[in-house]
Amino acid sequence: MLGIFTCAFLYVQKTPRYSLYQLKNALVAKDTGMIFKYIDVESITDNLANRFFAHIEKKSEKGREGASRSAGKDMFLRALPAMKNDLKRQMKDQLKLYIEDEQWLNAVKKTSIWIFDVKTDGNMAQIIVNKKPRFIMVKTPEGYWKITDIMIQ
Repeated sequence: MLGIFTCAFLYVQKTPRYSLYQLKNALVAKDTGMIFKYIDVESITDNLANRFFAHIEKKSEKGREGASRSAGKDMFLRALPAMKNDLKRQMKDQLKLYIEDEQWLNAVKKTSIWIFDVKTDGNMAQIIVNKKPRFIMVKTPEGYWKITDIMIQ
């Protein structure tokens, strides 16, 4: 019987929901090292920048033509690394402010990981809240999951 519980626990530790549970614990403990174990700021900023760039590209296809579109794309690509670095810094700073806000922290403490609908497809999971996709998590080689994308609506 103990073997069954051990196997079940080992299985649960490898699920996105368990990583969300660990992230919640890290937030409550204000442990930024553990928080950033489960939140991949680099991937989040890359994904946000790529979606923004795709949106700009789509708009420019409908508008300007030729050289002006190419010049705008080149200018954006040159500015992209600095924009991503600024966004990463802002995300980290904002998270540090959140974990110092007792009202926000109390809300996190009261939040159950069971409010999330977790749709797993291989090494990727979509985290849904109120029928809306909110996060994408990816399984790491070490077996835990981390947030790599945020759906902004």
